[in-house]
Amino acid sequence: MKPICKLTLCCLLFVPRAFAQKLPEVQKGGMRAPATVKIDGKLDEWGSLSAYNKRIVVYYSIANDDENLYLIIRSDNWLITSKILQGGLTFTVSTSGKKDKDAVAVTFPVVGDKELQAIIRELPKPSNSDKPMSGAQQKEAEVRFETAMAASNRKLITQYKFIALKGIKGIAEKEISIYNDLGIKTGAFIEIGGAYTSELALPLKYLNLTANNSTLINYNIKLLAKHVLTGMTIPFIISQDGSLPPGPGGVDRRSMTEDTDFWGEYLLKK
Repeated sequence: MKPICKLTLCCLLFVPRAFAQKLPEVQKGGMRAPATVKIDGKLDEWGSLSAYNKRIVVYYSIANDDENLYLIIRSDNWLITSKILQGGLTFTVSTSGKKDKDAVAVTFPVVGDKELQAIIRELPKPSNSDKPMSGAQQKEAEVRFETAMAASNRKLITQYKFIALKGIKGIAEKEISIYNDLGIKTGAFIEIGGAYTSELALPLKYLNLTANNSTLINYNIKLLAKHVLTGMTIPFIISQDGSLPPGPGGVDRRSMTEDTDFWGEYLLKK
């Protein structure tokens, strides 16, 4: 079978955090996809993304052309990136006019014990030095750790070979290869600083939709809780006062062990 999709590792500039403050939390209106779309791990044809959702801490855009519905996701927070890589992301589309969690759903990456075991083997170990460090030394240690984390993730992203499907009539398989001939395409990459981008193309025919009809759909974007091997737990570093310190960008570390999601509406663009 000829490869339909591949994961591509690339380097792009970070999206400035200040820009996130100017974006809506939920995308407004439909967007026609550019004619040059390639699900190849590059955002050149998309430009700036349409929304920044604070609940799941990602930038995103949804677009369509005559054949496909597209989801583009970007995280510039390494903690959120690690959640996606160790849990996965599910995109649910409901055409029933209501928030239907039993609608068509696509999950990528698919994270199981095999993938997680590879991640655990590759994860960099934080410094256990008891020596006091200055603020500058702590910052340097954080930068070294984040760089090592991104390097590990760039290698590990090639471990993800499957897309999970739910609710698509005519496709019996619950999981398909990323190298499929069904027209369902994914692409992803991680940058040095931990920023992650993924793209998904879902043919409209699997939603029983055509772009000729201006159809309003409900969609859900969900970051799944980190997959945990049996008998293991995710350790958290507790502050001296017993509280859980926020992660980078103010992310609540407890959200790593919980699904986080939001709903929105999208009007197909002719």
